[in-house]
Amino acid sequence: MIARLMRKLTQPQHNGLLRPTGLPRIKNTLGGRKRAAEEPVASQPPPSPPKPACPIKGNVTSKGDRIYHKPGDRDYDRVVMKNCDHDMCAKGKRWFCSDAEAEAARWRHALR
Repeated sequence: MIARLMRKLTQPQHNGLLRPTGLPRIKNTLGGRKRAAEEPVASQPPPSPPKPACPIKGNVTSKGDRIYHKPGDRDYDRVVMKNCDHDMCAKGKRWFCSDAEAEAARWRHALR
C-alpha cells in the first residue's frame, strides 16, 4: 500500500491537458489573445527591387492566379518578396519593370 502511494506521488499524472493534476489551473488574463514578446522585434525593411526601374511586384494567389501590383496599389505593401534571385522570388513571385512586361508574361493587374 505504501509502495503504491509512493509510486503515485513520484510519477506525474496528467488530466488529458498535459498538466499535472496537483498543480493549480492558471487563469488566462489575456482575453484569448496571445501576449506579444517582451522585447520588440526589429523589423526588417522590405526588400527593394533588384533594379530600381522594376518596382512592380508579381504575386501568385492561392488559386494560382498571377496578379501584379504597382506602387500605390492598395495591396502593394502587403505583397512580401522573399528569397529573390534577380527578378524571380519564392513561391512564383517576381519583379516586373513595366505593365507591358507583366502582361506579356500573362499576368494581370490587381483589381484593387
